[in-house]
Amino acid sequence: MAAQTIEASTITAEEILRRWLSRSGEVPSLRTQVRSARFDVITAALWPNPSLQVNFLGTPLGTAPDGLTNYGVLIGAWSSRCRCCTTRFMSEGLDLPRVDRGALLPEESRVARFDAALAQMRAVLVGETDAVALQSTVACLLWEVFAQASWCGFYRRVGASQLAVGPYQGSLGCLRIAFDRGVCGAAARTGETQIVADVSAFPGHIACDGATRSELVIPVRGSDGEVRAVLDLDSHSPAAFGAVEARRLEAFLAEVFARPDVEW
Repeated sequence: MAAQTIEASTITAEEILRRWLSRSGEVPSLRTQVRSARFDVITAALWPNPSLQVNFLGTPLGTAPDGLTNYGVLIGAWSSRCRCCTTRFMSEGLDLPRVDRGALLPEESRVARFDAALAQMRAVLVGETDAVALQSTVACLLWEVFAQASWCGFYRRVGASQLAVGPYQGSLGCLRIAFDRGVCGAAARTGETQIVADVSAFPGHIACDGATRSELVIPVRGSDGEVRAVLDLDSHSPAAFGAVEARRLEAFLAEVFARPDVEW
């Protein structure tokens, strides 16, 4: 059967299904999930459908990467917008291979994993302007991307030289961190990314989690260039974060948070 193509821009999941039914005569199963107060995620599982191709704004989204006869079309609808991406695992937010929590992949594989998730993360975040909503969602998404992380989240700047814990994934975080303490404080104070391969060798390291062995902290700036928060990634493995990952994250955070419409 020749591949059929559906062009999508702002059409809904129901419309995609209607068009598929009208072309193929097959009856798909439809599962709907509500994924947070911000948007609904409608997952359409089409069985079998190796011949369906969905394009979003001209970009192919629907080819099954492993030759299976099923895949999903995930559409997040928020503020009258629709955005699309594909997912193999219906229970996951990102289309990524499953990796056990704590597994330390080679850096090349970790960077490739981030690159594979980037377009999907952008699609989820588009249109949001509230800084806390963005931080909450970014923490959740990066938690899926960086399997080696034991903690992933934000510390918000709440004073001239004080950070307070913000949205995060992982074990209990420190509630407050002064600029003159720890890796997070150093990143906020200097405005520079901190890549720490061995936290025990870092002067003044704060052991929020005694099992932490390495850490990556990146300043988050607003459109005015001021440090508004820091992104903190911890790992129970030594040297779990590299320079290439840091550069990728710096660019991503600037793209998300340095926009003039972000409300802090």
